[in-house]
Amino acid sequence: FLKMKIRYLFLLFGVKGCSGLVSSGQYPVNVVLTREHGKNEKLRKELEEQSAQKSTCPPLCVIEVPSVAQVRDKVGELLLDEALQKEWDWIIVTSPEAATVLSDAIARTDCSRDLSIATVGAATAHALRGEIRSRFSPSKATASALASELPNAQSVLYPTSALAAPTLQETLERRGFRVQRIDAYTTEPAIWDDNQFNMAKAAHLVAFGSPSAVRVWVDRLGNSQEGAGIPVCIGYTTAKECLRLGFQEPIAHPKNPGLKPWASEIIQVASSLYE
Repeated sequence: FLKMKIRYLFLLFGVKGCSGLVSSGQYPVNVVLTREHGKNEKLRKELEEQSAQKSTCPPLCVIEVPSVAQVRDKVGELLLDEALQKEWDWIIVTSPEAATVLSDAIARTDCSRDLSIATVGAATAHALRGEIRSRFSPSKATASALASELPNAQSVLYPTSALAAPTLQETLERRGFRVQRIDAYTTEPAIWDDNQFNMAKAAHLVAFGSPSAVRVWVDRLGNSQEGAGIPVCIGYTTAKECLRLGFQEPIAHPKNPGLKPWASEIIQVASSLYE
């Protein structure tokens, strides 16, 4: 049935640039990447490299259809600039966007003193710019691991998205930290044109990088029970949102968050469609 669906969607919608992938009767598996514009290329390259090394992987047609867009909050940025004039035991960032926001604020305020920054995940640490470096990362790249493993201290500055759950802050406060959270940006639905809607409808697999992306997708296309693609999530939190919104179990996601494990999970699910 899945092979028939792959062929049907390919013939119904087609995807520009993917027709040349049809070989030996195998139609390509359409993999839709949903992160914000400009942040899908690393995953695309990782998929290309890993799929080339795995003989059982069917041809992949990797399509970018950003579901979300990041928008800076001007008031939040001003509050962050002011906060950086104070002394903090820790500054914590849990996403590449938060790391970029923090780096920009440090550059604006010429805050050159030594800062103790804690990050979640390699991508977040790499997003820090200039001479800024992460001094602590938890054993697992999740906010909950950071909340439980952050070395004891008194004060924490936490620049984040307005949509971020309060769990991290609440856990740190229960541990005795004084936390100042600043909502420095937010996530909004990306605008799709007709072509992007058609490409999204042609999805066999959907790579979700955040709960926000899941919510936008379901709002526009429904869940997999309604034929809107099989989700493959970056981690547990995003997978949990898929379940909440009605996607069928099991929801694929790597045990250890990260770009390489995420790409491996996508390839594993794609390969299973032809078994």
